[in-house]
Order: sequence, then structure tokens, then C-alpha cells
Amino acid sequence: MFAHNTQIFKNGRWDKNLVDPKNGLYKKVDTKFKLVKNKLPAYLHFSSRVYRNIFDFNTIDKHIVAFDIGIYYLYLEKGFCYFCDRIMSVYNTNNKSFYYNKSVSQREEIDYLILHKLSEAFHYKYNKIFVQYLCNQRLFNNIEKICGQKKVWDLYMNIRKIYQSLYHRMPCLFNNIEKICRPKKCGVCI
Repeated sequence: MFAHNTQIFKNGRWDKNLVDPKNGLYKKVDTKFKLVKNKLPAYLHFSSRVYRNIFDFNTIDKHIVAFDIGIYYLYLEKGFCYFCDRIMSVYNTNNKSFYYNKSVSQREEIDYLILHKLSEAFHYKYNKIFVQYLCNQRLFNNIEKICGQKKVWDLYMNIRKIYQSLYHRMPCLFNNIEKICRPKKCGVCI
């Protein structure tokens, strides 16, 4: 796989570059990288990637190929990604896309489903990478120690749903929720 830098065009205005030492989403990306068990790779937008087709996508779970992050990890697992720090594409984004038009909790449901399916597809080999996307990694790791790699995703989702339900019914119990969640996530995620 080959990838290059991307200029972001957000809501009708030119925004930052995807990779930029000053203000990009990523400060730096190695010129050659691959999927490693414990390290979260830089996410390079779909428009900046060039693939050599090595998969029969009819044989891969539809949840994995439905979103580009799944395809990205499939290719990274097969070998290196070579990165060129030149802008060769534009990432046009707005708040009306399929994904960003959803509520925060709906987007999280989609994210967790994709992460769960990716983890299954890789036989839980990269759980340490995928858990870095979750808001409460400590909770996930504790559940994993108790019940193992295969059941942890379902249990985490169920605990999260119960927690959100309680939060909406009895918000006074959750006055210190900001300390539990990362600031950029919603106020009720765990």
C-alpha cells in the first residue's frame, strides 16, 4: 500500500493538512510502517491511499469492508505502507455525511461494531491496538482479564449501554463524569 498527504477541505473551507508538524491531525508519519501488535498506526484517509488489490472482498465480512478503516487494517496486516509527504488529494468533509450525521451514541455503536469485527477477523491479535480507540481502556482491559479476548467486546458494549441508560435516568449520580471520559468524547461514554 502507498499513501500520501492530504489537504482537508472542511465545510466549504480549506483546513489543515492531514500530516503537518505544526497543526495536522498527525505531526509525523514514518515513510514506511506496518501493523504492529501494540502500536496504533497513523490513520491515513481513504483518498490518500493507493492499493494493490490482493483480496477477494466477497469472502470478507461485510462489516469490515463497509467502512474504509477495515480495509486499511486488512492491507496493513499484509505488509508495509509507504508514505510520501506530498499533498496529492483533498479530503472533503462536512457534517452531513452518513457517519457524522448520526448522533454521538450511534457513531460509537458503529465504531464499536467495526472494532469488534476487525478484532474477530484478526483472531484478536491486534486487540491492544483497537482498544486504543475506546474511551475507557482500563475497563476494557479489566473485562478482558476476567473473560478473555473473545467475550470482552460484547461485555464491554453491554456494560456501556447499561451505563448510558443509568446516566440518562439518574444524571445526579454522575456529576464527575468528565473525569472518567476523555474531553473529546461525549459526556456519557465509557
